[in-house]
Amino acid sequence: MKNNRTLSLCRWVGGKYSQQKEIINELPSRDDIDLYIEPFIGAGSVFFNLRPKKAIISDTNPELIATYRAIKNSPLELIEKLKSLPNSCPKTFSEQKDLQESDEFHNLKDIDRGARLLYLQNNSFAGIWRVNKSGLYDVSFRNDDTKTNHVRQERILAMHKVLIDANTKILCADFRDVIKYSHSQPEVKKVTFLDPPYYPRSKTSNFTGYTANKFTTDDQIDLRNLALKYKQTNKMLITNSYIDQTIELYADFNQKCIGVPRSVNSDTKKRGKVNDGIFMNY
Repeated sequence: MKNNRTLSLCRWVGGKYSQQKEIINELPSRDDIDLYIEPFIGAGSVFFNLRPKKAIISDTNPELIATYRAIKNSPLELIEKLKSLPNSCPKTFSEQKDLQESDEFHNLKDIDRGARLLYLQNNSFAGIWRVNKSGLYDVSFRNDDTKTNHVRQERILAMHKVLIDANTKILCADFRDVIKYSHSQPEVKKVTFLDPPYYPRSKTSNFTGYTANKFTTDDQIDLRNLALKYKQTNKMLITNSYIDQTIELYADFNQKCIGVPRSVNSDTKKRGKVNDGIFMNY
C-alpha cells in the first residue's frame, strides 16, 4: 500500500477518516513528536496516516483492542483466519455474532476476536461497528447483493507496519489512566490526540454506540482539566461537537470549527455536514 493512500482499520462511527488530514495539519510535525498518544483510537485514521515514531494507543472497547493486538503481533495468522470465513454469508455472520453470548467468548484469542470484529463490520448493514448498552454487537447482516471483501490483506499488513515502526504500546484503559501512564515515559515532546464520544448536539443525538460505556459530562470536564494540567508538557488536540457547551468548556483553548460529513443516519435526508470543533491546549 502506498504511503499517500489513506489508511484506517475500518468504518467507525465518529471516525476521522475524512478529517484526518485537517487534524494532522493542526498537530505538531512528525519530527517534533517524540511520543504520540491516542486514548480513543477507534479506527485509527489519524494515527495510521501520521505514522508517528513512537506511540501509545488505547480504547475501552476490548474487542477493538484485541484486533489491534492481532494486527501488530500476528498479522499473517489473522489474515488466514479471515480467509477461513466465507464471504457475505448470513449463517456465518449469525454464528460470529452469537459468539458473544457463548461461554467460550471470553476465552477467545486476539486473532479470533480480531477476525470476528473485522468480519462482522465488513458484512454488516452500513458496514459499522455498534454495540448496545449490554455491550453486545447489535447490527444486522447487510441484506443486499453487495459482495464484500472482509480479508483486506494489503491493509492489514500496512497497519502492521505502522504499529511495528512506532513501537506501539497498546492499552485497554480509561483515558485518564492512559494520560497518566504516558507521563511516566521519558520522552520530552509528547503529543496527544483525543477523540472522545462527542458532547450531544441535541437530546436525541447521543449516538455513541461503539462502546457500552456512557461518556458523561463529568468525563468531558475531566478530559478538559487534564489538557489544562499537562499544558506545559503535553500538546493535546481534542475533537468534539462545536456547540455552545464545548465552546464554553474549551474557552481557554485555541479553537477551530470544521464542517464534516455525517453518513450514519437511518434517514438519508438527515445526513449531511455538521460542525465539529478542534480544541488545542497549545
